[in-house]
Amino acid sequence: MIAAGLAQRGEIIGTGGKPAIALRFDHHLDDFRVKVLPILEKYRLPWGQMINSGHLIESEATSFHELARMTHDYGGEVWNHGWSHTSVYSAEEADREITQGLVDLRAGLPSLWVDGWAQPGQSDYMGLDRTPFAPEHYYETYPGRLVLSQHAFVRGYYPGVFHELKGQNLIGQAHVTIDKQVDGRINSYVRRAVSDGTGVTLMLHPNYLDLPGYLTTEELDKSLGYIASLRDQDQLEVLSNTGILMAEDDLPEDYGDLLTDASGGELRGEWESEVSRALNHLGVPHEAEVWVSGTGTAILTVEVESGSYPVVRTHSVELKDEPQRMSVVLTAPLDTTSVTVRLTGNGLHDGISYQPL
Repeated sequence: MIAAGLAQRGEIIGTGGKPAIALRFDHHLDDFRVKVLPILEKYRLPWGQMINSGHLIESEATSFHELARMTHDYGGEVWNHGWSHTSVYSAEEADREITQGLVDLRAGLPSLWVDGWAQPGQSDYMGLDRTPFAPEHYYETYPGRLVLSQHAFVRGYYPGVFHELKGQNLIGQAHVTIDKQVDGRINSYVRRAVSDGTGVTLMLHPNYLDLPGYLTTEELDKSLGYIASLRDQDQLEVLSNTGILMAEDDLPEDYGDLLTDASGGELRGEWESEVSRALNHLGVPHEAEVWVSGTGTAILTVEVESGSYPVVRTHSVELKDEPQRMSVVLTAPLDTTSVTVRLTGNGLHDGISYQPL
């Protein structure tokens, strides 16, 4: 499973020596869609949703189809978070939460590659519930063994939220909960990651946004804008929740680039290429990236042909003398038949890349 999960995402994700940030959002899809997704779209940031499939079936106003549409259009991924986010007191309940949760997610989201488990923060999970976790919590408990037998990537509560980017964090990595990180405190975690050259995942429950004592939508916008600005200054990478676990900072950031004919040079009018190698890495977040300079307007476009969820995403900028970063994030469906990258404008570019996140 791990080998298949890594292969689906290009085996290794390089950061070019830079730190990395991942953004995680735990369920509450209605608030996520209304308050959070527009911000992620504005800054072109990849994201992950930790989903309780039972809630999606029984209570969430957002449907599987709508979740898939959001995920494909805006560069998301979905992880199993338990069928109902309730405590587990028996093997039967563990089977329902872990196994049935995954079965229902894959059935409801057949266009996505789903192979991640995010441990619910419950008071009782038959031994898989202490903070901080140790590896033995997975190896020596029934729920832990059930998780490892069905998921390639596992989010838990191992000690330490900052971690080295050496591709060795596939099981148990923790996160920073930012629900109450008001007054710019989110940025302090980002600065710590930048200064230490590490990775960190920021997690938000969207339903708490704008409640008294909690983060506001405006504050979230400012913090995500700060992260995007550092990315666009080439100071950090923003990866998917899976990508940050398998990232290696001693490899160049374009390691695994799926384009073979997009080296830097002069751009006059339009450049276009089909990314045939992308068809080996579907159902997971992708990013097209290029640095451009010149005059007039430049437009970066990624077009995905699919029977289920065709996608067309663009990013345009007014060119300047100094290079600017352009990017498009999306998640190509598993039934994708072609992926095309297009860059239009007049000026110079440093080479276009297209690769899994």
